Amino acid sequence: MKKSKLASYVNKQAIREILGSLLQEPSLIREYKIVQNDFPETFHKLIFAAINNLYKNGAEIIDAVAIDEYLSHYETQYQVFTKNEGINFLEKVQEMALQSNFKYYYDQLKKFSLLRTYVENGIDVSEFFDPDEIDPVTIEAQRKLLDEYSLQDIINHYKKKQLKIIAPFISTEGRDSKKAGVGGHEQKEKWKQDTAWGIGYSSAYLTTALHGVRKRRFNVKSAGTGVGKTRSSIADIGYACSPYYYDKTLGKWCENPNGTYNGALYIGTEMELLEEIDPILWAYIADVPQDHIEFNMYEEGEEERVDKAIDILEHEANIWFEYVPEYDANTLEEVIEQHKLDHNIEYVWFDYISATVELNSEYASESKVKMVVREDQVLANLSKKLKNFTRKFDVSIDSFTQVTGDFKNEANRDQTIVRGAKSIIDKADGAMIAMPPTEKELKKVEPITRELLNKPTPNLVYSLYKNRGGKWNKIKIWLYIDYSTMRVHDLFVTDYEYKLIKDIEKTYINVSNENYASTTAIRNPVENLEITEKAEEGMKF
Repeated sequence: MKKSKLASYVNKQAIREILGSLLQEPSLIREYKIVQNDFPETFHKLIFAAINNLYKNGAEIIDAVAIDEYLSHYETQYQVFTKNEGINFLEKVQEMALQSNFKYYYDQLKKFSLLRTYVENGIDVSEFFDPDEIDPVTIEAQRKLLDEYSLQDIINHYKKKQLKIIAPFISTEGRDSKKAGVGGHEQKEKWKQDTAWGIGYSSAYLTTALHGVRKRRFNVKSAGTGVGKTRSSIADIGYACSPYYYDKTLGKWCENPNGTYNGALYIGTEMELLEEIDPILWAYIADVPQDHIEFNMYEEGEEERVDKAIDILEHEANIWFEYVPEYDANTLEEVIEQHKLDHNIEYVWFDYISATVELNSEYASESKVKMVVREDQVLANLSKKLKNFTRKFDVSIDSFTQVTGDFKNEANRDQTIVRGAKSIIDKADGAMIAMPPTEKELKKVEPITRELLNKPTPNLVYSLYKNRGGKWNKIKIWLYIDYSTMRVHDLFVTDYEYKLIKDIEKTYINVSNENYASTTAIRNPVENLEITEKAEEGMKF
C-alpha cells in the first residue's frame, strides 16, 4: 500500500492532543510508550523526535521556539518543519491540549498505529476503520467498535482470526483442544464396541496394569546391562504383532488373538538387524531356542517351524526394523513418520534413550545455548518429544533406558536410578524397572513361591512405579522368562513391601476378526493359577 494511503489511517485530533500535552508536560514521555512510527506523517514524526530528544538531553521547558531552534541544525528536516508552519502549529496545539484527555487520545494514537501496521502487512482492518467508507451508519459503527476495544482486544481479535486460519495446516506437536463434553456420547458408545484396552504385552499382568499397549501412550522400561531390554522388546512385538505363533501345548500354529495385521516398528541403536534382532523374533514365534537356530542344533520339527516363522514375518506380518545408531529427535520423527505413512504402523519400540552427539547439537541449536549443554536437559527434551510423537502420529511408544550403578539396591526401584536423567520419566505415562530378583528379594517372597507348585523360580521382576491414570501402581510383577525363546510366564504380583496382591488378574486381549477395532479383555484371577483350556487356546503363548 502507498504511504499516502497508509497515512489516512489516522486520528488527527489524537496527534494534536498528544503533541500539545507533551509540550505542556514533557515527562509524559517516561510514563507512556510512544515511538516515531505512531505518527504517520513526516512532519509529526519530526516534532515528536525533537520533543523526545530535547527532554532526554535535559531540557525542562520545551516550546515552539526550542523545537524551531533544535530542527534548524538539520537542513532537510527544517525545510519540512517550516513548510508546514511548524511554529504556528506548535503554539496552537500547546494552547488547546487538555492533559485530562491524554490517556484517551494516547489509546487512540496507539490503536491507529496498530491498524496501520496490520494494513501495511496486508491485513484487512475495515471492521474497525475504513478511510474510504462514506456510509455514516457504518462509520459510526466502526467508531463505536474502535472505542470499545482496547489495544489488547484488537491484538487478540486478529490473533484469533489467524489461529483459526492456520490451525488445519500446522503441526501441533501433540497438542489438542476441545470443549468439555463435546463428542462424549459418541466416545461412550464407542467404548461399548471397542474398549479402552490396547493389544497385549507378553506379560498378562503387565497388560492388566497398563491396559495393554495403547496408542498415544509413552512407556519407559529401565534395566541394567545384560538384563535383556532388547530381547524383551522383541518378545512384546512378537506377542502383540505377529499374525501367528506356534503353541507347543496344542502342537499347532495359532492365529494371534491380538490381531493379524498390527503394524509395529522397532528402532534399534546397537544390535544388527538381520544377524541379531530378527532371530530373536523367529525363536519367539516358532518357540525354538535361539541357539538351536544360530548353531544348527535343530531338534525334530524345529527347523520347519523356524522356516514358517520367517515366511510369516516376510509375507504376512507388518513388522519393521530400523537401525539408527546415531540419532537426534528429528531423525526419530522422520523414521516414525515414514513408517506411519508407508506401512501404517501403530506401535513403536525404541531401544534406547541415551545422549548422542546429534542430540546435544540439536538441543543446543533449538535452545540457542552457547554453553555446554547438560545431559539431563537433552534427555528430558527427547522424552518430551517422544511423548509428542505418540499424539502426532497416533502411535504407542515403548522405550528403554539404562540404570545407574545404584541398581543393586532393591529399595530404589524407581526413577532415581534411571541413567542420564530421572526427568526422562516426567513425560512418560508408564515406567518400570526390570531387574533379576536379588537373593534378598527371593527370600522375602519365599512364602509365596512355596505355594506355586510346579512353577519355576522368578528370574525377572518388573517394578512398576508410574502408571498415569491406572489403578495398579507401585507393584512388582514376578516373571519367569525362557531366555532361549523369550516366552514369558507370569507368576504372581506383590506390592513394594513384597505382600501378595490377590485381586489382580491376568488379561488376555482378543481382537475380533469381524471387527478389527473391537477388543475383548479376558481376565482370570490370580488364585486360578491355570487359565481355562478354552481361554488358553489362541490367547496364552
